[in-house]
This record gives sequence, C-alpha cells and structure tokens, in this order.
Amino acid sequence: MFGIVLIIYFGGRNVLHIGWKAWDLASFTTFLACFTKLATKVSHAAKLFNAV
Repeated sequence: MFGIVLIIYFGGRNVLHIGWKAWDLASFTTFLACFTKLATKVSHAAKLFNAV
C-alpha cells in the first residue's frame, strides 16, 4: 500500500496548487476512492490467483 502514500502526497500538492495540475478537493477524493476500490479488487484477484 505504498501507492496510497504517493497518491496522498502528490494529490495533496495538487489540491494546494503547487503540483502539476490544480485540483479541487472533490476531484482528489474521487481519485482516491477509485484508487482504493481498484487496489482492493486487485488484492482479491491476487489472493484468488495464489490460491489456485
């Protein structure tokens, strides 16, 4: 879950308008929610793959 640390760091910089692109808080939380949902699905798929 090191990826979530990078997402929070770089996303926070973008929300504060010192990153690559200016984001608002709504777009950052949407991106964070999508990333978390995808990471959870990948984790479940990896566990299933390792079980087989």
